[in-house]
Amino acid sequence: MDWCIAFDGWVAADEGRQCLALWHYFDKTGSNRSGPARMRPETRIDFGADAYIIPDGLVFFENADKRIAAAVELENRTDPKRVVEKLKVHMEAIRSGAVTRRFEHDKANRVLSISTEASLAVRIMERMLAVPGFREQFLPLFAFNVLDSVKADFGSGWVLADGSPAGIFV
Repeated sequence: MDWCIAFDGWVAADEGRQCLALWHYFDKTGSNRSGPARMRPETRIDFGADAYIIPDGLVFFENADKRIAAAVELENRTDPKRVVEKLKVHMEAIRSGAVTRRFEHDKANRVLSISTEASLAVRIMERMLAVPGFREQFLPLFAFNVLDSVKADFGSGWVLADGSPAGIFV
């Protein structure tokens, strides 16, 4: 929830920003009965016969003249290997265009990875750089930050896996 509160404050701080859509993993759609319309997270993104991902949040916002669709992941685990496995699934979701179709957006979505600890963020970024094809195809689409920084100012502190500024929120 902390990242949501920070995001709302960041949007409200500038009239050039607008939240076009925001869903949390705990937002549900469907019914609690079995069947094709059974309850599921609003953030679930299907991108294949049996392939899907459930990010912690989905946001679609406008910052000045840019519209950005992003999946948000809050990393509170201590095992970077598990986090990287989930972020690799995001690579497949980006490849499929499923998130951008969800928002009827014409550009690839971003993935915002927020870690609870700076050391965890560093280990995740190092491992992501070692994933085959990540650096060449996905580096500018994944941004990393630490929860304390996000809570202080949602729009600052974001870096790419190589440590360079992400430039998403400028």
